[in-house]
Amino acid sequence: MIRSAIAVAAISLISGCVTPSQMLVNPQGQLMRCSATGWGFIGAPLAQQSYNKCVSDLRAVGYLGVEEAGATGILISLTEPTTAHIITVISNSPAADAGVLVGDRIIEVNGQPVASAVMALQLMFGRKGETVSIKVRRDGEEKPLTLVRTSRAALGIAPQPR
Repeated sequence: MIRSAIAVAAISLISGCVTPSQMLVNPQGQLMRCSATGWGFIGAPLAQQSYNKCVSDLRAVGYLGVEEAGATGILISLTEPTTAHIITVISNSPAADAGVLVGDRIIEVNGQPVASAVMALQLMFGRKGETVSIKVRRDGEEKPLTLVRTSRAALGIAPQPR
């Protein structure tokens, strides 16, 4: 009886399993998943440590969790690297609500001049619910606009959290 209780306790200690996982996204919309699986007394903590390191490293280079990342509803042409030419405005998005139009060129984000499409993407990237101010050039005129990022999932551009 005592032996079987010890055996059950020993199996419980070594048979536990963890599988932490999180999807992260960068300003260019690239998705990365951090995940690890470990079993037992040693494997489970090592898996958690590996997962934590992955998330920490990706956040250090600008990634955000998909659930926390916001979106404006603006798609920029990457074929014109020296300008931020808007090629799509998602309907019912913060950009559409603010009056952004296809063909506008983003010349400034949060007071910082924009020198490229990639720079515009990086400067507009951030958490949902945060405000981003942009200045666009349209028909030779400059127009300041303010957008509040919404969730990427609300615009249909992110996997749904599980």
